[in-house]
Amino acid sequence: MKVTYETKLRDRDLYPLFDDIAALMSRIEHRLYVEVYVKHRDLGQVKKEMLVACGVTGRQFNGVQRVLAGKADGAIESKKLHRDSLNERISSARTWLKKTERRVDKLTKDIAAEERRVTHPTKRTKPPDGDAFAKAVAERKRLRTQAHHKQRYLAKLEGELVKVESDIEAGNPRLCFGSRGTFAQQGNVAANGYRSHDAWKANWDAKRAGQFLCIGSHEETSGNQTLTWSPTGEMRLRVPPALEAKYGHWLTFPAPDFRYGGDRLAEAVAADQPVTYRFLHRKNGWWYLQATIEDAPVPIVTIPELGAIGVDLNSDHVALGELDRFGNPVWTEGLAISIYGRSHAQIEASLGDVVAEVVAIAKDVGKPVVVERLDFAAKRARLRESGGHRYARMLSGFAYAKFMVLLEARCAREGVELIKVNPTYTSLIGLVKFSGGYGISSHEAAAVTIDRRGMGERKKVCKCEDKATCAHVPVPRGLSERFATKARSAPPLPGRTRGRHVWSDWNRHRKRLREEFSLGRRSQQDRSGGNSPSSRAPTSRVVPTETHGPERASQDHLAVAVLGCDSPAEVGKAVRPAAMEDSSTG
Repeated sequence: MKVTYETKLRDRDLYPLFDDIAALMSRIEHRLYVEVYVKHRDLGQVKKEMLVACGVTGRQFNGVQRVLAGKADGAIESKKLHRDSLNERISSARTWLKKTERRVDKLTKDIAAEERRVTHPTKRTKPPDGDAFAKAVAERKRLRTQAHHKQRYLAKLEGELVKVESDIEAGNPRLCFGSRGTFAQQGNVAANGYRSHDAWKANWDAKRAGQFLCIGSHEETSGNQTLTWSPTGEMRLRVPPALEAKYGHWLTFPAPDFRYGGDRLAEAVAADQPVTYRFLHRKNGWWYLQATIEDAPVPIVTIPELGAIGVDLNSDHVALGELDRFGNPVWTEGLAISIYGRSHAQIEASLGDVVAEVVAIAKDVGKPVVVERLDFAAKRARLRESGGHRYARMLSGFAYAKFMVLLEARCAREGVELIKVNPTYTSLIGLVKFSGGYGISSHEAAAVTIDRRGMGERKKVCKCEDKATCAHVPVPRGLSERFATKARSAPPLPGRTRGRHVWSDWNRHRKRLREEFSLGRRSQQDRSGGNSPSSRAPTSRVVPTETHGPERASQDHLAVAVLGCDSPAEVGKAVRPAAMEDSSTG
């Protein structure tokens, strides 16, 4: 895996050279974008022309091309995601229009029927209800107005979709160097904090020329030909030929101190491993040096046969649950996080603290981390037509992507295995099977469900022909036979349910819970009542020494928390629901 270390360059005497090199590389990048992505010329021919015309070496040109290719690829991928979002929004708008048209047609028929009834009265005709008639007319007018604006909105989305698809097919990333937001500020420089247009132009140029790259290679001294780190503790930077008259052929300066990762970086340089350097100019006025090396992956130190740590991410807290090797909960805990009304840096810092604690717990107990594999792109695209303002606020502020990036990086760095599972019905299963039985909140029960699902997927029997070269973790001796052996106490399933997945039963149960128990309102009361980590301090982990799983207040918790069902009856070693009474007798 690749790791990047960063340090601040405190010698300001070097800044004029860095500014000139960044400005030169920026001009080359803009020209290269026009030649390759706008005019679609051959990259090799463009390189031959620009090496002489711009006065740079081949390695320096490759660094510019690498940066530009990264920006272009990122822009194309962003357009693909935007295309998917537009398709979801268009589908949602069309569905809303169909429903609204049906409602308008029904109101029109009701209004016409009322008008005929009043115009041609009979002896049995009831007196007209003016208020109801006026409400129906007003409702139809309101829906027609909304449908009109929705059609305009739909036409706008369809036009935007055509442009995005054409850019993707043509491979045109449409880059704006320096950001579109800064470019738009020149329209009103005073309102955007600039004294004059020249001040805005200086900021614009600084943003467009804020970095340059020095690519490393295996075949070069110290892993990099452009920026060489000598054993004497000095760095030698190759000056572009266009600036040699001002700064000379080489520039030597003391190597900066990498406080974090300096030892690992020195080892890579001594072994001539490829090291890629990036000079980066930030808003605070300082230049920074980033060094990227290929680091060996950290060996996994967790043992999945011991159990796992389940993680359930919510909008205001993270619920954790540890399972032992038998799949029984050992402890559950909630870690509060604050997202609303905070900056991106504050949110990232808060999530980073939670991630560090989760990985430290998993590494301490030697168990892998299990999380859900979620995707909120489709739900966010349908926020305009579905969901209230609270749901929209929760979903828009949900920092799942940032949480997963931090968690994956931390687990890889600490040698903790990360398992991702399907999130289907985890909250429902946790609420029904574990919340009441163990006396834990619904979110902690969801974490337990995620944990158990991860353990089940982790212990699947390997079916690879070559066991020695496959990437699966070996299953302990005797465990594969136990998984492969069918339960002897349970008879085969009936023919009508033999090919049906168990999630179909959970789907029916979810619909019944929504109708009878109002699952959404119950979870909201749980969050505000005191059984949620968001409304109380996080519980401390208490690991029982004699029993497996959290202590239960009474034997009543053992009953399944589903109304209308009898208590389960034990048949052999399998637990089955009690037999239903025959309604035909007595």
